[in-house]
Amino acid sequence: MENRTKRKRPEYLYAALLFIGAALLLVILIVCGSCEPKKEPAGENSAALSQGGESSEGESSVGDESSVAEESSQPEASVEYSETEVPTAGKMTGILALTDPTYAAGVTEAPEGLLKIHNNKNDTYGLSGTGLTLHADAIDAMNKMAKAFTNAKGANTLIIHEGYKSGASVADDPIKKDLSNGYTVYFSLYPADKDGDNIGTGKFLWLVDNCNRFGFILRYPSLKSSVTQVSGYGSGRVYRYVGYEHAAYMAKYHLCLEEYLDAVRPYTAESPLTVEYTDASGDAKKCWVYYVPAGEGETTSITIRGGDDAVYSVSGNGSDGFIVTCYS
Repeated sequence: MENRTKRKRPEYLYAALLFIGAALLLVILIVCGSCEPKKEPAGENSAALSQGGESSEGESSVGDESSVAEESSQPEASVEYSETEVPTAGKMTGILALTDPTYAAGVTEAPEGLLKIHNNKNDTYGLSGTGLTLHADAIDAMNKMAKAFTNAKGANTLIIHEGYKSGASVADDPIKKDLSNGYTVYFSLYPADKDGDNIGTGKFLWLVDNCNRFGFILRYPSLKSSVTQVSGYGSGRVYRYVGYEHAAYMAKYHLCLEEYLDAVRPYTAESPLTVEYTDASGDAKKCWVYYVPAGEGETTSITIRGGDDAVYSVSGNGSDGFIVTCYS
């Protein structure tokens, strides 16, 4: 039995080898057949695109990246623009304009929009006289700020010692020269604070910390004296209304007015500075701010973001151009 088995083994071996060979040939044919190019269904070429190659339809992945870039820029492309003309001389005036003493000294007319504070104030602060005037927007913000201060600190001895003053009367005063724009106030106390605090100390530091919530800035911060070139007694009493949006940005980045104007300078209508802030009603808002250089002629062309229906404001920077603010 054992010898018979040995004699038949070669026959079984040959048959097994033939079977294995046939199976291998079949596998090779199947593999070769699957290597033929075939079109991939749409959406299944991500592997090729991720490698920076070509899709099965011969479309380069660069093309797909370009389309993504176009989609991401669509909001900017959809922005409408319009043009308006402003007097070039307006570069020296406005809510954000730095006060040029030489220019201010020659101005004989008061700024537009001034109102008597006495006729429009609330009872949370006093005045040194009934004839003081201030821009209407600044009075409204002052009423809100003084009321919040009184509620927070229980003090009502804050008074506006000085409001608008003609440029000729303050041009030579480095501290009070800013009063000539109609947006600036000079604070004092009356009667004296019962705790011995003064403007810029004790409870009145609340004004420094919170004035930006009402569109005001401390015009001459002591730490910025090297920039403003103003320091000394009285500098901490000067507050200027610049608007809620600008005050919010300056407070966030610890900028004085001079620094803010420099920061805005690189921005244009096409690539503006985006500012988020809380408005007078407590609503979250967004606006776009940019600089436009003054023209050589009597008027300067200003590009406005948002088309003909845009809401915007234009202020001179006090030297060589305009700050444009477009609102959402």
